[in-house]
Amino acid sequence: MGFEENAINLIKNASSDCEGSHSRNLKYLALDLLTESYNVQHLAARAKEEGIAQRLGYICDVTAKAAQISAIPASKASQLAQELYRAPTNWQYLDSTLPDFAKRIIAHSSSQTELNNKWKVYAAFTPTELTDWIDLYITEEYATTPKRQRA
Repeated sequence: MGFEENAINLIKNASSDCEGSHSRNLKYLALDLLTESYNVQHLAARAKEEGIAQRLGYICDVTAKAAQISAIPASKASQLAQELYRAPTNWQYLDSTLPDFAKRIIAHSSSQTELNNKWKVYAAFTPTELTDWIDLYITEEYATTPKRQRA
């Protein structure tokens, strides 16, 4: 299974086996959008087929914004976000494994950003938060593997 299918499965088949694991996996997916090789058109088409274009597009936009803050290239993530955007009308939760009380807190939070409103995705996942992960896992000084160093 290639990166595209793994990304689709991660978003579509969320698991709540371990508290916080899905949210953490979404952050790793965002990092992979910066470092992995993938076909933008294929991933966009699959996301649309599976009904997760809105959530994946939000992740791509957050990733591109965080990469811009960290001064690393994110053209594929930006391109994928553009391919996926279709002015959504219904709100969705990025992390469908959240308990109902957490969903209510996020939905009624004033911390929803311009990107949340654009994609109509309830999430506490922000470019600022992801920038910390990029600095920790991708930038040359802290990268855990050569593959993760500035793709």
